[in-house]
Amino acid sequence: MAGREQKDLILPYSEKYYAILKKVVDTRDREFAEAFMNNLSPAFMAREQDESAFRELLNRTTDDTHFFTIFLKK
Repeated sequence: MAGREQKDLILPYSEKYYAILKKVVDTRDREFAEAFMNNLSPAFMAREQDESAFRELLNRTTDDTHFFTIFLKK
């Protein structure tokens, strides 16, 4: 994917992704939320701050069967 090769263009949006991720899941339908999570996630960079951000979001979830929780665990 071309965007993944241009990390310098993606990095400024990483924090914004984590800041709005839960809101997207809560306010959009599942199909949109899953597309957002999977296609815009900066996790492919495997940075420590990405892992920390996912763990922080996971610590705030309560439903282990919800698609959002399952996504965070991956």
